[in-house]
Amino acid sequence: MLRRVTLIVAIYCTLGIAAPRLIDAQNLFEVQVFPDENLAPRETQIEIHTVAMPSGTRLPDGTLDPSAHLHLSTELSHGWSDVFETGLFIETSPGRGDRHAAFTGWHIRPKIRLPRWQSVPWHISFGFEYAFLKEPGDVAFRQAVAITPIVEHHHEAFELSINPGIEIPVKGAGAGSPPTFTPSAKAAVKVAQSTWASLEYYAETGSIKHFEPLADQHHIVMPAVDLRTAVGWDVNVGIGRGLTGASEHWVVKSIVAVRLPMHDRIAANRRSQR
Repeated sequence: MLRRVTLIVAIYCTLGIAAPRLIDAQNLFEVQVFPDENLAPRETQIEIHTVAMPSGTRLPDGTLDPSAHLHLSTELSHGWSDVFETGLFIETSPGRGDRHAAFTGWHIRPKIRLPRWQSVPWHISFGFEYAFLKEPGDVAFRQAVAITPIVEHHHEAFELSINPGIEIPVKGAGAGSPPTFTPSAKAAVKVAQSTWASLEYYAETGSIKHFEPLADQHHIVMPAVDLRTAVGWDVNVGIGRGLTGASEHWVVKSIVAVRLPMHDRIAANRRSQR
């Protein structure tokens, strides 16, 4: 176990050194469409998220910071039952300049999976988050609650996942304002035994009571590739392009996920190959 954790930390540090450096209305620390799948009971997963914005990022006041940005974050999740898991997500933003705090926030995320009905061709889960977040230049953390329905459909080698999430500010900047709509979606096609090609979409449209003008909304389209191994290693990489003037021009992301313990998966995979 210690060796595996040490290896994961080493990979995390290597990614941080190798890559170039947003906090924005969109949470571009976690560029991910949440899947309906839950961790199994007593199963633990470590995810390493890397998000780079080589063309700069939009600041909260709408101006463009042209310097490159990098976000490095880690999530530790644990499955408690077949339908319930919890995760702890820690955000960091190493970089140069006083406006980029190294530690920018953390989230606690329970996730519950609803029972499946054979007459309904969709799988449904709900993610709930309580987040402490810090914008560039902020001294104190703001706090927010996020609610993310997860609606997913599977058909042979095709998957469609939809996350129509909302974020509710509860303390700090924006507290008391209406919830913000933050939808995302992913369509994936299996192209090889462990490889999926996908198209991901992320948006932030403003208050659910009154959407911002289209030019001020955030919309990013991201072609991506998923490697899903039988022994518990999963990798997701993508390159996204902003579609509006308020969006980041380019976003490059990777997610490396390792499920522990791995020995049961490795043993099962070896037995299946005999």
